[in-house]
Amino acid sequence: MVVMTMMPLTSCFTGVESTPKITESDVRRAHVTDRPETHYLEGIAPEPFGSWQRGKQFVCTDNRVMRIFGPEADGMKPLGGQTIEYYGSRDVMSITGNNVAELIFTAPEGQVVYRTDVSTDSLRRRGEIEVPFMTELSLINNLRDKLKGNSYYVTTSLWQDERGNRTGGRKYVKVSIADVMAGYGVYPVKLKLETEADGKNMAKTFYLPLTFDTSTGATSTFDKQISLTDPRARYPKISDRNWELITRGTVASGMTRDECRLALGSPAKVERVPGRDTIYERWTYENGVTLTFSDGLLSSYRS
Repeated sequence: MVVMTMMPLTSCFTGVESTPKITESDVRRAHVTDRPETHYLEGIAPEPFGSWQRGKQFVCTDNRVMRIFGPEADGMKPLGGQTIEYYGSRDVMSITGNNVAELIFTAPEGQVVYRTDVSTDSLRRRGEIEVPFMTELSLINNLRDKLKGNSYYVTTSLWQDERGNRTGGRKYVKVSIADVMAGYGVYPVKLKLETEADGKNMAKTFYLPLTFDTSTGATSTFDKQISLTDPRARYPKISDRNWELITRGTVASGMTRDECRLALGSPAKVERVPGRDTIYERWTYENGVTLTFSDGLLSSYRS
């Protein structure tokens, strides 16, 4: 085991932190709070299928959208990044003898068809419908009206470039929403963010994807990635030095368990080992990183 005073250890988690196995239920109950971020985008959601009107516009978020259309799309130019319009629906008989709905869209080179697995009436009763690799333009516009130009605090270091590639970054730093755009692949929406880069007088641009729960019509990732208030204000006892480490996803000897959790997220496993004069606590993360605490302070780590 190697002991160091500081380590550039960056969290590799996806934004939803795991909880210690030995206290999983307790931790979950402790973190169930009614945060304002959870309700911040209420009312902004995909439109129920029963309300779709001819001419409703969709943005194709990925060229893979061509795979979901029928033979009508054969030979067409890729539609990634293009806007297409809803034309209508019709019921057809499937090979199993059931009626299923086909959704018809008007693309630049003609009509394309997406076949669902249920009838038109079932789609209306179901409410929201998710068409792969497509996002309602009205949803993007509504989110843009709500968010663009505002400042928030990003709570994840999982920054991405315009194409969705990880770029790395800091968390708990102030950002401004430069734009709301169509996403990529399975992510229907992405936020274009700007923040000062390491204190320099220049803007750094990065992106965060948003996903939606079509069954409830709510964003499922906004409150996990964005804070309406400065997280620093909730931890006045943390020194400026340690907070700087936390924002970079790093830890140093002498940091408390709370400081390490803020920096790296919650561990997958926690073990307590009695010593001669103290109790050691060992945290193990899913990527193999191990932290060891003595009397509640970080004493060593292994990557």
